[in-house]
Amino acid sequence: MDANGDMNLAHVASRSNVTFKHVDLFGDSAVVAIKEQVESERVMDDEARETDEGTIEETDEGTRWNDNEFLTRDTNKNDKPKPRIRVLLGVHLCGALSPRLVDLAFGVPEIDGLVLCPCCIKGGLGGACRSVARERNVPPYVVLCETLRALCEGEVEKRYESLAGDICHPTTEPSSDHPSVPNNHKPKRVTARADPNVDSPVNCFICAVKTGRLG
Repeated sequence: MDANGDMNLAHVASRSNVTFKHVDLFGDSAVVAIKEQVESERVMDDEARETDEGTIEETDEGTRWNDNEFLTRDTNKNDKPKPRIRVLLGVHLCGALSPRLVDLAFGVPEIDGLVLCPCCIKGGLGGACRSVARERNVPPYVVLCETLRALCEGEVEKRYESLAGDICHPTTEPSSDHPSVPNNHKPKRVTARADPNVDSPVNCFICAVKTGRLG
């Protein structure tokens, strides 16, 4: 997805599973494009579930259901496909595009997580990161990645607290029916790692999983 409708996409032209969406990433059209893609996948999945026997085939990668979803190797033809996992991916996003991807990932219910590799530092966030970087004597990119990771952690924490509130009402004592989950048992849902295989100094990948079926 991008606002530049004249992008040269020759390097991915041979990929049948890659399509381009001309949208304003800061407008409603980005959300609409995501939801339309999700809906089209749901239609395909519903059609796959209704097809006759013989639509499941064994491949080197696993058991394929009608070319749409993969099942584990120990499944049989009576099993249903596993739910899709939908993740927003942004590589070398400039300036405000990085926090915007975070907003989209956590603001669209159909999305399960994100993978973000931020790029250059621009705008107000960039100025703040450069100021902190000078005080700490570290590269501004380090501060940028820490800031975006913290932003993701804050979003995950808000959703975790909301989920915990549904499990255990504030006025209810913890019990087997309304468990209380200690902080140290909370799953780690945000990571930030530099990838040495990326031939660029901006090689930090922030991965975040929203609360839900990813466990």
